[in-house]
Amino acid sequence: MASLGASLLSHFLVLSLLLCVAMGTYPRCEGDTTVFHFVLNKYNRSLTQAQVDKILFDYVKVTNEDPRVKQFLWGKDLGPEVEDRADGYEYGYLTTLCSRQQTIDYLNDPATIDFANEFFPASEKAIAINYLVNHTFPGKGYGFSGKCGPCNLFGIKP
Repeated sequence: MASLGASLLSHFLVLSLLLCVAMGTYPRCEGDTTVFHFVLNKYNRSLTQAQVDKILFDYVKVTNEDPRVKQFLWGKDLGPEVEDRADGYEYGYLTTLCSRQQTIDYLNDPATIDFANEFFPASEKAIAINYLVNHTFPGKGYGFSGKCGPCNLFGIKP
């Protein structure tokens, strides 16, 4: 049970830090309704780098072609020499949409479903989280103010 708690805490810290990084530059949505579709994954070890690159290209393509997507960011974990808290996840993807309904429509779009049918079988493990961005943290403003509530909880300067 202790390892589950540690795992959950490490995931919360990773998500909080990702949120801090993203908060400074994410696109503003009308009415301050912003949804982040966040995916972490580790590709199957049997895949070649060329196969991984094709999946990455396809992910960028599906998000670039969908007008509901306001921003798409992705990156690779820096590895244990920087911080060993990724729990084996190697890649992170952050898609920004402007409402719950847009998120539902994006996730149910035939192009997104086709991509998901390529992506998830190629992943040894993956997690997808959809969350409504809280634009106000008690006493701390997000967005244009450049402040980040979760970062401040941990004494981290954004």
